[in-house]
Amino acid sequence: MSRILDYTLKENVLRFIAIVMIATLFYFLGEFLDRLPNTKETKKWLRIAKKFAFLMMFIPLGVGIVMKEVNGTDMSDLYSLFAFFSTPLFIYLNFTIKNRLKEFE
Repeated sequence: MSRILDYTLKENVLRFIAIVMIATLFYFLGEFLDRLPNTKETKKWLRIAKKFAFLMMFIPLGVGIVMKEVNGTDMSDLYSLFAFFSTPLFIYLNFTIKNRLKEFE
């Protein structure tokens, strides 16, 4: 059984608010990247950001899985929720950057 049921309503609401805030941050970061001017400097930083976003697609998920295996923690713990939720957001960010870099070609 999931341990998320062991938490109080207040704790679960705070977790939900944190997840919504993280998703909103990624959305506005994607919008910011779409509005950058087309310069060589922008292209250089977008390539660096793309590499970072690609790595970050796997790191939180990997750490969450390792925490489960080593500590035996349930995947409903806060970090595991963040790991499984943030991975699709980094995939979104990676594709946003990739589409933005296509505009330079």
